[in-house]
Amino acid sequence: MCSRRMNQVFGSLVCLVQTAGLREESDRDNRDDPNPDHRMHPFYFRTSRGIGTDVFYSKFIGQMLRYNGGGGSLPLSEEFQWIESCRRREPFRYGSNIETGDRGIYIGRNDAYSMGGEARALSPNDFVVIHGTVHKPRDENISNMKQLFACMEEARSLGQDPGWPHITVLSTMPQHFHTENGEYSRGFANPLKYDGCKESIDPEKSPPFLEERELFYGKVPMVGQDLYLEHMGNYHVGKRLDNVNVDCTHWSMPGVPDLVIKSVLNHLRGVVLSESHSK
Repeated sequence: MCSRRMNQVFGSLVCLVQTAGLREESDRDNRDDPNPDHRMHPFYFRTSRGIGTDVFYSKFIGQMLRYNGGGGSLPLSEEFQWIESCRRREPFRYGSNIETGDRGIYIGRNDAYSMGGEARALSPNDFVVIHGTVHKPRDENISNMKQLFACMEEARSLGQDPGWPHITVLSTMPQHFHTENGEYSRGFANPLKYDGCKESIDPEKSPPFLEERELFYGKVPMVGQDLYLEHMGNYHVGKRLDNVNVDCTHWSMPGVPDLVIKSVLNHLRGVVLSESHSK
């Protein structure tokens, strides 16, 4: 999933929390900032029990993922690299500069997120949702995810988990271009030939679906593979206003991102309830 698609899911969470009246009134963010280097999107909301919860979206926290463009291309220091932390059996950390004194307002560069400040550790009370991408760095991202889960499994089998967070894989949402497997191809994104997206694709012909099913499904916490998004091609953004492309990668809002974030929240709720009952 590309970062913009995950950004849509995160945006859906922000809207749902706002609608439910859980968003802190004093909270401000910069999601409307026109400068693309200023978009971090952290925010804060109250749970039903009145407990405050911080939520933020990061393109490369933990040095796990990369996307097209500069985001995540610069190396983090070792204390922020989660695979290295796992090998050393240390907590997973992020830089305190990811948060700000004026809640949600970040004025640095994208490549500076998690780069400096005091190292803060995530705990078993924290949740991380992680995913690959449909773009070029996918192989590297999937490789990093495999390494991290294998390391964590080995450590836990030896009783050496220092208190890592819950990490859940969010399935890569399908594309619906007019190709056999729905994946993007320049010739099949021609608005003069195609006036919309393919309504359905066969997931058994989708490389991301097959890869994630083999590597993660039933083996690590995972959500999103059973939402039947492969049959929701009509919910894509569709033809761009500039008539340059048929966008069968990103989604209309509201719509599919709401369904995805509901699946994520149901999963997290299930984990919390399960752990509370086991105590």
